Amino acid sequence: MNHFRVVARQVEWQLPGAVQQWWRTLVSSKATATSFSWREACIQLLTNPWSLLFCKLAIGLVSAYDIFLTVKYVESLPQYELNPLGRWMMSLDSEVPCELSQTAGFLGAKCLGNFIIFAVIELLANWRRGIASAVAVAIVVYQGGLLYFLLFGGK
Repeated sequence: MNHFRVVARQVEWQLPGAVQQWWRTLVSSKATATSFSWREACIQLLTNPWSLLFCKLAIGLVSAYDIFLTVKYVESLPQYELNPLGRWMMSLDSEVPCELSQTAGFLGAKCLGNFIIFAVIELLANWRRGIASAVAVAIVVYQGGLLYFLLFGGK
């Protein structure tokens, strides 16, 4: 199956109906400022199950990268951790050299936070998919800022 094709300088993906309609409206040469409604496009995008899946994947990947860096740099974590709650959790153990076993509570709190976020998004999705997608997009924006900080914050 061909996943995309080029048609008169436009790209059409084989996407679900709502997204395909939104994409065609967006790239249509007949779409003008009066015929195209950003409100309708945002509503279609937020109610699409694919957008919610993308948001969950993005949240999970950034969280996994954050936990990976926590484990990788566990020895220098007490000096470089900027989260005051995280610093407090790590200070509960009085030993000076930081080991992975001392950060178990900190890592557990990170995983618990991720679980709570995913559970709330799922509960909202069962109630109102649009609200769940809006919450998920807000969290993705925050996670994007976190990822930027993790990648480029020290420079």
